[in-house]
Amino acid sequence: MPVSDTETPTFTYDSSVGGWKRTEPDTGAFVDADTRSPVVVSTLIVQQVAITPTSQVVDVNGQTGVDHDVMGGGKAQVFTAGREFDSTWTQNSSGPPSFTADKGPAPIAPGLVWICLVATGSVAT
Repeated sequence: MPVSDTETPTFTYDSSVGGWKRTEPDTGAFVDADTRSPVVVSTLIVQQVAITPTSQVVDVNGQTGVDHDVMGGGKAQVFTAGREFDSTWTQNSSGPPSFTADKGPAPIAPGLVWICLVATGSVAT
């Protein structure tokens, strides 16, 4: 699932720890800076949003930034307990976003929740 032109993380469910672990092709596992243990995410959300390029330089390499429109609503995928739930999201100016699956709240497990913002039409596989 590409998150940007430079990030293509892979999330793998590890049932022995009850969560998702993230790896990157060029940097490996995402680890806690203090413990050096892999970070385990209980719920991963892939939220489709409108993304527009900006002219603002955001790093020392001259990379320009993007704006993510997180107001309104759209499609999402919620991953928890090793399962995927096709969902929708909505968010107004007071936030935070809410996620709905099958006409009810999407399942969000206790623990660490990551939201990956991707371009509208992008899905995790």
